[in-house]
Amino acid sequence: EKVIAVSDSVVKYITDNYKNCPPEDIIRIYRGIDPSAFPHGYQPSAAWLNQTYKDFPELENKFLICLPGRITRLKGHETLIELMGKLLAQYPQLHAVVVGGADPKKAAYLKELEETISTKAMTKHITFVGHRSDIREWLAFSDVVLSLSNQAETFGRTALEALSVGTPVIGWNRGGVAEILSVLYPQGLIEVDDQMALLDAVQIHIEHQQHVAPVTQFSLDDMCGQTLALYKKITQTV
Repeated sequence: EKVIAVSDSVVKYITDNYKNCPPEDIIRIYRGIDPSAFPHGYQPSAAWLNQTYKDFPELENKFLICLPGRITRLKGHETLIELMGKLLAQYPQLHAVVVGGADPKKAAYLKELEETISTKAMTKHITFVGHRSDIREWLAFSDVVLSLSNQAETFGRTALEALSVGTPVIGWNRGGVAEILSVLYPQGLIEVDDQMALLDAVQIHIEHQQHVAPVTQFSLDDMCGQTLALYKKITQTV
């Protein structure tokens, strides 16, 4: 009877590609997160920090740029490498962290990235930490989180999680990430593939600490409440 779309971007995709689906039957219900799981101002424990610095000593006393997401060509790792190449001469305290694992099928791509980084003499400045179950800690630990996917994200939950703990997010102005940023952190929106604008935005965040207001939208409660209300409405009209 109805189709739930997780963002306005998905609504547009459905209307553009599935002409047999009546627009009035598409209901946009944003995905959500539990704010208590990603509380504003959250900081990792001393034990977590100690273990992280033990595992990755190169991260200590650095300005951390985080690119979360699995190792795939869709996530914009090449853009991150190019960005770091432009910034390191001016900001030697900069370090990039890639949080996400590589499927065995993507091992060749990971090797390709590592070889590119080595060729550019940036091995000491970009760290791959692999698949993690402590994403909240990494998002809170980082100074800036990037969303550089080559295709529009349907929603962009990781960007929302980062903003929820209070970490600034810079991302392309498309897909669900753009919808989140336009509401919660519009200064993080960058025109798609505008490398100079991306560079400028990151420089601003390096030189001037930015404040992210507590997140009050896109909650798990809202998502569940709207979904249950829709089901209830449908069952009552059958």
